[in-house]
Amino acid sequence: MKIKLVLLALCISNTSQANDAVAQASEYAKQAMTEIASDPPLMLLKNNKGDKRHEVTAGILKLKSDDDDVTLTGGVKATEKGDAKGFGLGYGYSKSFKDRWAIFTWLQAAVVNQGNHEQRVNGNITAKSIDFDALNINFALGLSYEFLRDNDKHTLNVFGGPSLMYLDFHSDVENYDQSGNITTSLDFFFSKLIPTAMGGFQYEYKYFEKWQVATYALGVIRLVDKCMEWEADRVSVNTGSLDGSSPECTPSGSSSKGEIDVAPSFISVGIKANYRPWNVGFNISSLIRNAILKPEDEDKAQVEGVFLSLSKAWD
Repeated sequence: MKIKLVLLALCISNTSQANDAVAQASEYAKQAMTEIASDPPLMLLKNNKGDKRHEVTAGILKLKSDDDDVTLTGGVKATEKGDAKGFGLGYGYSKSFKDRWAIFTWLQAAVVNQGNHEQRVNGNITAKSIDFDALNINFALGLSYEFLRDNDKHTLNVFGGPSLMYLDFHSDVENYDQSGNITTSLDFFFSKLIPTAMGGFQYEYKYFEKWQVATYALGVIRLVDKCMEWEADRVSVNTGSLDGSSPECTPSGSSSKGEIDVAPSFISVGIKANYRPWNVGFNISSLIRNAILKPEDEDKAQVEGVFLSLSKAWD
């Protein structure tokens, strides 16, 4: 079981293309991490001393890339297509230790498995990532301050604190020449703890007395270099050579190791709706993010992620 996006391995038959493919794989990884970390359990919306809140969440995760005009290094056009499915679980706890102030923590985990991705140039397969599986764990701890409360109907909280992500993945990768012959076969794996810091705000509006609608914005900043090392425990090189590092990272000079741009820093927005009589809610944050947040680089395959979750809370 291993981190979410494992896709980290799509290398092609020459060095520049291979680097572009590894970079694209890291985009998958970061998108998956973003989907999970951006759907945290809801915290206390009103911080009255002694109040507390527990919440559990469960959801399904779907990732895909389907682009037919991706520009690789050197201006070569390629087709990227892949998908992966998984699920996520979360638990959150918050308690107000003073009016307007609360401490909170959340723990999230997501599993992705049986993912596949392929890249084609001029209709010919140049790389495959086969049967990858991934595990992502996200832990956060922090303080929340109730910045505004208006007639018990509107509240605005700001929050922040340290967080820690654990990423673990595995994938088999095959690279091909223009004749369809395998040039390199790799067995990738990656396992790292990534320290981060997060912060944001959460706004609640009580609607028709029975519904809570909470919108939020969340930012995560990595506290380490964005480039992190991966290795391979099986490498078969038939022809040529590949450098395993993505273009933004230090070249490794080896097919069996390298650095990839996978450590996350991102900004996300979301919305949760909670039915107060049952304390049951749902999250449609992925749909909102996909509508308003677009990929930064149009030359990369657009990785789309959807994570839809349900939650149950109690005091």
